Amino acid sequence: MSSYTPRGAKQRAEKAYQDYLAHIDGCAQCREEADCEEGRRMRRALRTARAALENAAEPENPAPPPSAEDP
Repeated sequence: MSSYTPRGAKQRAEKAYQDYLAHIDGCAQCREEADCEEGRRMRRALRTARAALENAAEPENPAPPPSAEDP
């Protein structure tokens, strides 16, 4: 499977989210909202994965919107 497919992007976003949740569950510092470097890194990875998912879902050459002159 290509890493640029919407399905691959969705799987990576889901994995990043699950990894982040697992980290929070096991990290006392993050549970106390004090934040830790690993938690910040994982949130960045999650944001990146979600952005890739949004980009993968958008067509490369979307059709132009219909004009008022089209029948």
